[in-house]
Amino acid sequence: IVSIKDSGTIKATLVDSSVIEQADDVTLSAKLTQTLWGQSIGGAIGAVAVGVSIASITSEGTVETSLGNGVQIGQTVGKTVGDLALALMVTTTGFAQTIAVAAGAGISAAGADADVDLKRALKTKIGNNAAIKLSGNLSLSGVSAMDADARAIGVAVDLNAAVGISLADAYVKPDIDTYIGTGGTIVAGGTISLLSRHNLDISGSPLDKSATVLGVAGGGGVLAAGAGTDVIAEANPTLDTYVGSTTRLQATGAITMQSLAYNRADAQAFGIAISGVLAVGAVLVDANANGTNSVYLLGNVTDAAGTGNGAASLTMTAKTISNATVFGLALAGGLFGAGAGVDAETQANPTVNAYIKGCTIRTSGAVLVEALSETNAETDAYGIAVAAVAIGVSLSDATASPTLKAKIGCDAAATPVCSTTAVYTTSG
Repeated sequence: IVSIKDSGTIKATLVDSSVIEQADDVTLSAKLTQTLWGQSIGGAIGAVAVGVSIASITSEGTVETSLGNGVQIGQTVGKTVGDLALALMVTTTGFAQTIAVAAGAGISAAGADADVDLKRALKTKIGNNAAIKLSGNLSLSGVSAMDADARAIGVAVDLNAAVGISLADAYVKPDIDTYIGTGGTIVAGGTISLLSRHNLDISGSPLDKSATVLGVAGGGGVLAAGAGTDVIAEANPTLDTYVGSTTRLQATGAITMQSLAYNRADAQAFGIAISGVLAVGAVLVDANANGTNSVYLLGNVTDAAGTGNGAASLTMTAKTISNATVFGLALAGGLFGAGAGVDAETQANPTVNAYIKGCTIRTSGAVLVEALSETNAETDAYGIAVAAVAIGVSLSDATASPTLKAKIGCDAAATPVCSTTAVYTTSG
């Protein structure tokens, strides 16, 4: 048995009520790069043989870059603060592999279980009631790159009866929050930007990272053989990029808020049983690339009086790319009886929200609020049985059904245009 768990906390923070009167630039950053790798091999030989192998990988805890409540930056007359940047980057790779084998002359069983769970929280934030005045730009960014890979192989052979079992689960589900709290006043002589990004590079292209599982079960016995595999891959992050209620934003340049995610889940499962008399193979395989992605503005974009322009433009984008694929094969062969069944399911059903609510927006340029989704779901399932009496069953479901919302629900005035967009593409 192998078990690895990291639940540590990393913080780069200015505490509540901190004051910065003057500075060229201020940067707070936190970074975590980790590789968690575990392998377990178990075997047994005997008249009655049982082989077991278990490996578990977990990454949790919090990584945070933050300004506390009530911070005051650039508020002293005659003194200035240039740029202010809060940045956070988490890169995590989790890999678990298990191999279990058993060989005997009476009854043999082998079971392998591999689990990877990446669920760390990322927080990039400015607390409530902040007073910030900059001569330059304000930027907040929270970026994650996560890859979970779980592989399980369980094989048993016996002169009489043998059963092989494999279980594998891989989860990529970080909680990413990038936000400015309530009741603040944020003024920038340049631009204001908030960004949450998951498994995408700086250009917006998908990274080669996913939740991936492989399960292989094999059983071979003269009288009876069984093989069973159950695997799950889930890529379901939660992203929230927002500005809290009654906070006022003002920038000479543009204000941009982006929440971008790439969710990929791949699952493969094989159950193969061969016997001289009776053989049964069963496979359950699921891949989900769902998650929730939201960008929203509850505060105001105006000048100090509340009637003039608060920015050159306002762009808010929430975009999720979801890709889920499954392959399942159950094969059973016996002289007299054989049964093989596969139940395979994929879901690419992200929720994507972009909205402005309960506030006042004044810009000299466009206001754009958009929710975007690209989804793909693919499933292949094969249940094959060969015997004098044979039953093969294949159940396959693929769903690509995003939920999108783009809405402006406030007093918004922009030149030349104020618009919302909700667009999705699906395949599979």
